[in-house]
Amino acid sequence: MRSLRISAVHEVAVGLCAVAALLVAGCATAVTGSGTAVATSTAATVASSSASEVSSSAATAPSSESSSASTTSAPTVVTVTETVPPSSASTSATDTNDILGPFGWQTLTLGMTGVEARDLGMFVDTPAAVDVCQGWTAVGAAAIETAVISPDLGVVAIMPRESAVIHTPEGMTFGWTADQVAAAYPDFDVANIHQENGPTIEVPGNPDAHYRLQFGEAETLFMFTLELDSQNCYG
Repeated sequence: MRSLRISAVHEVAVGLCAVAALLVAGCATAVTGSGTAVATSTAATVASSSASEVSSSAATAPSSESSSASTTSAPTVVTVTETVPPSSASTSATDTNDILGPFGWQTLTLGMTGVEARDLGMFVDTPAAVDVCQGWTAVGAAAIETAVISPDLGVVAIMPRESAVIHTPEGMTFGWTADQVAAAYPDFDVANIHQENGPTIEVPGNPDAHYRLQFGEAETLFMFTLELDSQNCYG
């Protein structure tokens, strides 16, 4: 009987130990599974959060290229215009101070009365009107030397100053050769360069006037006077 009881108690003890072992193993498995689940859940949450932050940073942070492009201003284009002064030929062609003809010089014109010429203020002296022709000397700044005033025809001749830069509209000026004059004025005959009182040529654009020419020993032009065809002061 005593042996039976001990055996029974032993069996009960073994059974209890087996149950306890099962319970401990179950608890361990449960705890391990719960920890794995928690760890997995936490890792997923962290990964999701990191992905969100990376995506947000990529969307909001400008790239270095775009930032550089936006802060770099476009180059400024500077246009430099060079002003080239006109040549002396083109300047003199349009400056009325340099031109004698076809009607006069500046505001002094052929046929103007002595009073009108005097009022221009370009002469050193303007003697009172007399019954003979007078030569009025121009002021030093003028490109003309003298104007011849007729008592009945007014200004009949205008002579340029030899020291001045002055020419006709066609370009004739001091120092021209007879051939140059003939090229510019077809009615000029080279054979007449030594004609008494000087040869005359027509004034283009003014049928009532002519140029009287005087050539020197070198057969170059040293005087050209704008005159009325009807002037009555000299031959």
